[in-house]
Amino acid sequence: MGKRHMKILFFCRGSAGFIERDIVHLKHLGDVEVFDAAQMNVGRYVQALWSARTKSTGLLYCWFAGRHALFPAAVAKLWHKPLVIVAGGWDVASVPEIQYGLMRGGLKKVLAQWILKSAALILAVSESNLKEILENTGVNPKHVKLIPHGVEIPETVVLPEAKEELVISVGEVTKANLARKGIETFVETARLMPEKRFCLVGRITKEGEKFLRDRASSNLVTPGYIRREELNQLFRKSAVYVQVSYHEAFGSALAEAMAYGCVPVVTDRFALPEVAGTCGIYVPYGDAQKTAEGIRKAFEDLARLSRAAQERVARFFPSEARRERLIQLLQKLDDDNG
Repeated sequence: MGKRHMKILFFCRGSAGFIERDIVHLKHLGDVEVFDAAQMNVGRYVQALWSARTKSTGLLYCWFAGRHALFPAAVAKLWHKPLVIVAGGWDVASVPEIQYGLMRGGLKKVLAQWILKSAALILAVSESNLKEILENTGVNPKHVKLIPHGVEIPETVVLPEAKEELVISVGEVTKANLARKGIETFVETARLMPEKRFCLVGRITKEGEKFLRDRASSNLVTPGYIRREELNQLFRKSAVYVQVSYHEAFGSALAEAMAYGCVPVVTDRFALPEVAGTCGIYVPYGDAQKTAEGIRKAFEDLARLSRAAQERVARFFPSEARRERLIQLLQKLDDDNG
């Protein structure tokens, strides 16, 4: 069948760069109506219910299989519409060592499995993420496809000579993220390297504020949440990006930083090696001393590794590649259900 202009109902909870990019990608297929569970009221739920019923609505698309996905899963079954779930991380993870992931057991696991098994198509964002989906959820492998995240590539190459002695990391400063995203290690590393400037970007909770008051050194700046334009400017100036997480399903901020020539200093866990590749400097999880050594190595080989990081992201993770694959898979899904 030929391509038709369809309507897509897009469900999420909150906003993130990768979610916003998918909305833009899907507009190449037709009209996209966004339903953010963080802003929903009764009227919006009713609107979504009836929008799904209309003939022009081709599919429902949902980021993550958390409890916010129960509604679109039920609506898709009610109106016999295909449901697409992007299983992007915590919803298919089981990492009991850090008390992370819906697949650790209990009612949350049961509900997430039901949501995933209701989907006509489940999208993984990395090989590591794909492995977790297949090992933890019990879904039919035929319904799972891999489409890595894509990031916007700067129009011009960022020259290593333009870099400052600035080390950056991105992550919400929450109690859970102190361990999962290695924020505690990043803060301790800054203390060990007073000669460098450090920046930790991301929303800060009250618990995070207390942690930073107790542990942050004077060479660490914590601006909280900042707009995309400001973050890109920080990436442009920063020489090193640190992502010393215990678990990452992909590492979008890591790839974005690399696109601006930041040298990645990362752990070798889950999807991080897929993103950083051979231009990454690998350090043990939870080891601030080794992380500091890794950062020093990054500065010593900045010119080569900065260029390599930009080339890797442009080759493997451009936004256009995700868009093209998404359009291809969703068009086929629409044709099969037409």
